[in-house]
Amino acid sequence: MHEPANCPHCGDSFEPRADQVGGLVNCPRCGRVVQVPGLRDPLWVLLRVGVVAAAIAVGWFVGKDQPPLGIAAGAAVLGGAWLLSRAF
Repeated sequence: MHEPANCPHCGDSFEPRADQVGGLVNCPRCGRVVQVPGLRDPLWVLLRVGVVAAAIAVGWFVGKDQPPLGIAAGAAVLGGAWLLSRAF
Protein backbone atom coordinates (compact mmCIF):
# COMPACT_ATOMS: atom_id res chain seq x y z
CA MET A 1 0.00 0.00 0.00
CA HIS A 2 1.36 3.39 -1.00
CA GLU A 3 0.61 6.84 0.30
CA PRO A 4 -2.21 8.43 -1.71
CA ALA A 5 -1.34 11.24 -4.07
CA ASN A 6 -3.29 14.48 -3.92
CA CYS A 7 -3.71 16.67 -6.98
CA PRO A 8 -2.97 20.31 -6.07
CA HIS A 9 -4.99 21.45 -9.09
CA CYS A 10 -8.38 19.74 -8.64
CA GLY A 11 -8.08 18.32 -5.11
CA ASP A 12 -8.62 14.71 -6.17
CA SER A 13 -6.91 11.98 -4.14
CA PHE A 14 -5.86 8.78 -5.89
CA GLU A 15 -3.87 5.62 -5.17
CA PRO A 16 -0.72 5.48 -7.35
CA ARG A 17 0.64 2.24 -8.77
CA ALA A 18 3.95 0.96 -7.38
CA ASP A 19 5.87 2.08 -10.49
CA GLN A 20 4.53 5.65 -10.10
CA VAL A 21 5.82 6.21 -6.56
CA GLY A 22 8.37 9.03 -6.46
CA GLY A 23 7.59 10.19 -9.98
CA LEU A 24 5.33 12.43 -11.98
CA VAL A 25 1.94 11.23 -13.22
CA ASN A 26 -1.15 12.76 -14.76
CA CYS A 27 -4.06 13.19 -12.39
CA PRO A 28 -6.80 10.71 -13.35
CA ARG A 29 -9.45 13.39 -12.80
CA CYS A 30 -8.07 16.59 -14.39
CA GLY A 31 -5.09 15.25 -16.36
CA ARG A 32 -2.55 17.72 -14.98
CA VAL A 33 0.90 16.65 -13.76
CA VAL A 34 1.15 15.56 -10.11
CA GLN A 35 4.24 14.62 -8.07
CA VAL A 36 3.62 11.26 -6.38
CA PRO A 37 5.24 11.20 -2.91
CA GLY A 38 7.76 8.56 -1.92
CA LEU A 39 10.98 7.12 -3.21
CA ARG A 40 11.27 4.72 -6.10
CA ASP A 41 14.19 2.93 -4.52
CA PRO A 42 16.20 3.37 -1.29
CA LEU A 43 19.26 3.93 -3.48
CA TRP A 44 17.79 7.34 -4.42
CA VAL A 45 18.36 8.57 -0.85
CA LEU A 46 22.03 7.66 -1.06
CA LEU A 47 22.33 9.22 -4.50
CA ARG A 48 20.72 12.46 -3.36
CA VAL A 49 23.11 12.75 -0.42
CA GLY A 50 26.04 11.98 -2.73
CA VAL A 51 24.98 14.60 -5.24
CA VAL A 52 24.67 17.28 -2.57
CA ALA A 53 28.12 16.34 -1.22
CA ALA A 54 29.56 16.45 -4.75
CA ALA A 55 28.01 19.87 -5.39
CA ILE A 56 29.49 21.23 -2.17
CA ALA A 57 32.91 19.73 -2.98
CA VAL A 58 32.91 21.08 -6.54
CA GLY A 59 31.72 24.48 -5.34
CA TRP A 60 34.43 24.62 -2.70
CA PHE A 61 37.19 23.42 -5.01
CA VAL A 62 36.27 25.70 -7.90
CA GLY A 63 35.38 28.65 -5.70
CA LYS A 64 38.50 28.82 -3.53
CA ASP A 65 39.74 31.87 -5.41
CA GLN A 66 36.49 32.97 -7.07
CA PRO A 67 33.46 32.29 -4.84
CA PRO A 68 30.82 33.28 -7.45
CA LEU A 69 32.31 30.76 -9.88
CA GLY A 70 32.21 28.10 -7.15
CA ILE A 71 28.55 28.80 -6.47
CA ALA A 72 27.79 28.53 -10.19
CA ALA A 73 29.72 25.25 -10.46
CA GLY A 74 27.90 23.75 -7.46
CA ALA A 75 24.56 24.87 -8.89
CA ALA A 76 25.49 23.30 -12.24
CA VAL A 77 26.17 19.95 -10.53
CA LEU A 78 22.80 20.10 -8.76
CA GLY A 79 21.00 21.16 -11.94
CA GLY A 80 22.59 18.39 -13.97
CA ALA A 81 21.72 15.80 -11.33
CA TRP A 82 18.13 17.03 -11.23
CA LEU A 83 17.84 16.75 -15.02
CA LEU A 84 19.22 13.22 -14.91
CA SER A 85 16.82 12.26 -12.11
CA ARG A 86 13.86 13.33 -14.25
CA ALA A 87 15.01 10.94 -16.97
CA PHE A 88 14.65 7.92 -14.67
